[in-house]
Amino acid sequence: MLYLAEEFVNMDKAISDIPKIPEDADFTPTPWQQFTKSAVLGDATLATKEKGEIIVETALERMADMLRRAKNEII
Repeated sequence: MLYLAEEFVNMDKAISDIPKIPEDADFTPTPWQQFTKSAVLGDATLATKEKGEIIVETALERMADMLRRAKNEII
């Protein structure tokens, strides 16, 4: 959020909540409330705008690549 909408972030409220996620957790819908009460997955106190940019831009590049490959499979 620091990268996407920094004006809505209050880092004074950032917490560290590193849940113990079982090894069998995957990309299917995950009941996060079983692992964390805060919805924080890691140490939000270490967040920076630059780290957020890397995460968001990498995710967008990968999604765009997946869409390009899917389009090429259809053609």
